[in-house]
Order: sequence, then structure tokens, then C-alpha cells
Amino acid sequence: MDQLTDSPTPGVPETLGDYVILRPFSEGGHGRFYLATPPPRLGLDGPVVVKVVATSHEAGFRRFTRELKLFSRVNSPHLVTLYDAGQHEEYFFYSMQWCQGGTLAEPTSPLDRAAKLRAVADAARAAHDLHEAGIAHRDLRPGNVLLRADGSACLGDLGLAQFGSGSVTSMAPMASIGFVDPKLITGDRASRASDIYSLGAILHWTLTGKHIHPGIEGVDPMMAVRSVLRQPPHIERDLLSDEEADLILACTSANVEQRPATALEVATLIESLPARPGTQN
Repeated sequence: MDQLTDSPTPGVPETLGDYVILRPFSEGGHGRFYLATPPPRLGLDGPVVVKVVATSHEAGFRRFTRELKLFSRVNSPHLVTLYDAGQHEEYFFYSMQWCQGGTLAEPTSPLDRAAKLRAVADAARAAHDLHEAGIAHRDLRPGNVLLRADGSACLGDLGLAQFGSGSVTSMAPMASIGFVDPKLITGDRASRASDIYSLGAILHWTLTGKHIHPGIEGVDPMMAVRSVLRQPPHIERDLLSDEEADLILACTSANVEQRPATALEVATLIESLPARPGTQN
């Protein structure tokens, strides 16, 4: 989810069903998110986030209903908690927990190395739970890793997730390009291995502040895609420990057989990374 300003959005009502919209919150690839006051019937203390999709967009509505079905298939503490779903006039929406720490892409306060590693490990555990249910996420990126107030992280926005497998389409948001497995762009099917590639790319970006595919920022989408396809991953070893670099290299290997077998293994390897001198880990 990419953070928005507080500017009003034309066409969105002040209420959605019995939710009161407080302000625009963020924007994902396949919907808009708002901070809202939940109805008393839910028994919740404090605001929630509401994802809204206009029913006039048939493709968006299909993704929306599929996303709800996929969330219902997986019971995982590492996925964002959903509370409710409904329809209001021309809008379909669902409500979910508000993760007050922001996202891994835009945290509300600076993260130390330990917090960054925990967030990526939690995202990997969420991906594993999806994989065990036969679901590939297909859009793993820092903006979809949500940071809870207790310091844990969870994965949100299953708008591109696919039961079984599926290829990445033109509907993938530009923010995903630096984290998508190039094999998906060339037509391979989504899988555990493709999500594991994305986890490696997220880990690299999180620890170095740099994309694993240099030269994709500030260019049009087609140029970014060409850059990803033409250049192998570039790992900033000078900014990483040997163990971190080796894990990222394994996750993003062109040979999928050399990648970790599961996202749970990725999480375990992240959690076992040794502390670096001078860091709070």
C-alpha cells in the first residue's frame, strides 16, 4: 500500500454502510484504502482500514471477490486481519486492521536492522502459509508488508494473489517491478519459487535501500521491465554481511532449484542471521 495525502477523493462517500470515512489512507494496485471508524457491532477499539473497489470496474470487482475468497482460505497470524465486507451503492468494500507502524516501504518511524529483518521474516511466514493453501501471492513488495504496533509485521493486499498459479499481467503495479521474478515477466507460472525471489529482492531493498535491479527508478514501465530482463540481479555486497548477501543470492538465483525450498526456510534463515557489529540486533 502506497501512502496518500489527506486530500479528499471525489466520488467517495463520507460513509460506507455503517462505517464513517475519516480520510484517504493509501492506494494499492487494485483499490483505494481509507481510514474509517468501524460500527459498534464489531466491538473494535479504534479506527480500521477499509479497502474500496467501484463495482463499475468489472475486472476490479472480480479481483476483489477473489481476494476475499483467498483470505478466507488461509488462517494465518501473519496475514492482515479482515473484519467485515459489504456493499454501499456502487462500492464494494472490506475492513481490516489498521497497522499503525505503516509499511516496510514507508514506516511511521525509522526501523533498526532487527525490526527490518523481523518484518521480512514475518512476510516470508505469511507467504509460506499462503503457499501451503495452494496460493501464490504474486505481488510481494515492501508496500504490502504492514507493520503492527507490537513490532510484528503482516502481509496485506491479495489483489494479485492466485489460487494454483498464474502469470503476472499488465495489471501489476509499477511499484512491483523491482521485486517480481523475471521468469514471471517472460511467462512462467507463479509459484513458491517466484514468491521466494520476491522475498530476496525485498530483503535486499530493505537492508540496502537499493533495488536488486539498478536503473528501474524514474523510468517508464517498459524501460524498467527491459532493465529487469536484461540485467541479472546486482547484490550490493559492500552494504551487506556475507550471510545476508548469500541468502539474497540464493533467493534470487536464476536456477529455481538453488533457491530455498520454502518461504518458511527463508524466514528461518533470516531469523538466524548473525548480528552485525554496531547494529541493534
